[in-house]
Amino acid sequence: MNMKKTVIALALSLAALLSSCSGILEGEYVSVTKHATVDSDERIERSVISCAGAEDMRSAIEKAIISGESILRLRITDYEGDIARDLSEVCVNIPREMPEAAYTVNFITYSLNLIVSYYEADVTITYKRSAGNLKNVRAFGSRDELLEAVAEATAQHSLGFAFWSDGDVTSADISAMIEKSYYSDCAAPYIPEADVSFYPSENTRCIVDLSLNYPYSSEETAQRSAEIESAVSEVIARIGEKTGDSAISSAAQYLRESISYDVEREDMGDYSRWYNVYTAYGALVQRKAVGEGIAIAMKKVMNELGIECTVVLGMRNSAPHAWNIVKCENGSWYHVDVSTLPDGVIFFTEKELDSSYRYDAAAYPESLGPSLQPPPPAPEPAPIPEPPAPAVEEPADNPVDEPEPTEVDEPVEDNPAEEPPVENVEPDEPSEDPIDEPEEPSPEPAPAEEKTE
Repeated sequence: MNMKKTVIALALSLAALLSSCSGILEGEYVSVTKHATVDSDERIERSVISCAGAEDMRSAIEKAIISGESILRLRITDYEGDIARDLSEVCVNIPREMPEAAYTVNFITYSLNLIVSYYEADVTITYKRSAGNLKNVRAFGSRDELLEAVAEATAQHSLGFAFWSDGDVTSADISAMIEKSYYSDCAAPYIPEADVSFYPSENTRCIVDLSLNYPYSSEETAQRSAEIESAVSEVIARIGEKTGDSAISSAAQYLRESISYDVEREDMGDYSRWYNVYTAYGALVQRKAVGEGIAIAMKKVMNELGIECTVVLGMRNSAPHAWNIVKCENGSWYHVDVSTLPDGVIFFTEKELDSSYRYDAAAYPESLGPSLQPPPPAPEPAPIPEPPAPAVEEPADNPVDEPEPTEVDEPVEDNPAEEPPVENVEPDEPSEDPIDEPEEPSPEPAPAEEKTE
């Protein structure tokens, strides 16, 4: 009897089990992927989105990225085409084409399940940046606004920022803005290096990520800035009560005399702007710099005096060089090169610059005013010439042309008692010219007397 009851119980259990399996096979099922977050199941249920085509799938994923969702479920019905292929292309192309996805998303994965008459796709989005980063992307209405933001970032030792671009900003544009803000204000102790990235690319509407790098920490940068300001105050004290052109001249002369020019660094041809000699710190604090550091120091002093001044980046003797252009009292701009300042000469127009200078004149204020060169020293009066000495005629070399001067006898005192001396002529000497002076006939000799015996 007990055996019979046991068999009946087993039969009933088997029948119940078979009926349960039949119900599972005939009904629908839901595949749930467990997520690390506490409310993962609730988020999956809230993110079930019905889609009828590839565009619907793309739109749903893009909205999830903007809102920062990590998991969503797509319910795809009445789909015509290769759903697996199309969904794969959507997941691959969104980070390549959508700025928000290119900026924040690392990759997108999915699993596709057939549920009798429709598909369900569980999409997982992995981020490299949070939704908060996306909310901090800035928008500028003009290039001037962007330039102001760049100048503020460099002055405050900011690590950078991200902003929207319509594809009209390039890496070269950003570098030019950083240089312009640095040299026009010279508030930062050195120019930062910039890394510029475009998401997705710089020739389309994109998000531009500007990352600024500095050689020193923010604390050391603040310390150096304080030392520079103290040195500027010392220069201002040296200038005293002078203003205008006189103040410009005094500042240029003082900087020229107090800063040693680093010829060795310039000869090496290493133009890294992170060396102190290329900065105001090297010129004003360490008292050693090259042309660029000296020009930036001059700019900071002029800023303190309220005198308009700019730093010129150019070439001199085929090597990179920097100097200043300042606005003088007459309203004209003049070149001032403190590093090569001649004695007594401060201001130069474009025409008065040495031929060794080369720069982009269109990028800087014109310097075409009247000359401010010091007047040349007055010439010394010429000495009064002495009257020429009378000319003395010397005897000619050729005695044929001019007769020989005749000898003049010395005057003889009148003395009738004395007769003039007679020149003695030796009778034995023959006359030099027997033709001109004939001889007188000598007397015939007397006949000899005959000798008698």
